[in-house]
Amino acid sequence: MKLHYKLFSPVIALTACLTLLSSSTQAADKDIVDTAVANGNFTILAKALTAADLVGALKADGPYTVFAPTDEAFKRLPKGTLEALLKPENKPQLINILTYHVVKGKVDGATAVGLKEASALNGEKIKIAFKNAALNLNNSRVTATDIQATNGIIHVIDNVLIPKKTVAPIAQAAKTPKTKEGVCLAIFDEAVDTGVDLFNAGDTKACASIYKIAVMAVLEIKPKRLGKEEVNALREALKTTAKSDDTSQNAWTLRKAINKAYRGLNK
Repeated sequence: MKLHYKLFSPVIALTACLTLLSSSTQAADKDIVDTAVANGNFTILAKALTAADLVGALKADGPYTVFAPTDEAFKRLPKGTLEALLKPENKPQLINILTYHVVKGKVDGATAVGLKEASALNGEKIKIAFKNAALNLNNSRVTATDIQATNGIIHVIDNVLIPKKTVAPIAQAAKTPKTKEGVCLAIFDEAVDTGVDLFNAGDTKACASIYKIAVMAVLEIKPKRLGKEEVNALREALKTTAKSDDTSQNAWTLRKAINKAYRGLNK
């Protein structure tokens, strides 16, 4: 399953994909691992690096470029995938995935924009494209660039990069029959993917319409895991936007309700 994240805090932010952040000029005083840990949004990544015994490697001199998925990005993997990957017997698959997020050398955002691909440490290629005001890596978007570390640089991404060689835990999770919750998450996935591109292109009206359709569809499906608070937030968003002609604000209002519902469906 692919919900393309667009958030770097507890709340998904539309602005995450509007523009790339400018390069940091602040001198780095921590290595890649310590910088990620200090940030607070990469606790799952840190846990995964520890499970894969890669912490030492990313504390080495480097330099390295790391495309770091946030905690929310990891949570978008199919249900049960993360837990399976963290098991000792799946360590080779975990290493394969994590090293697919690391490129040897220091590639800043300005340089990455001009590239078509990058060679990851696991030996596979990462496709790079700059479109709709966002830097894209495969099916993931870069939401922040140029976080400096003493041994390299970190770029934040909204979705975990999956190598072409399918790993067992992910393949198994993908075969799990879809529940109502799964269907609703998929609806939100597609709405977010399409809506963000439209918003970035300046078509806020179409973006708001896509979000509205997604909200109405989920309310119609009535997944059991969606609590009263989340349902009320979705309904209130529909009422609020029905009274407003500000399509940009409407997109934000609906998106916030979607974010809340998405978290509820993932409980």
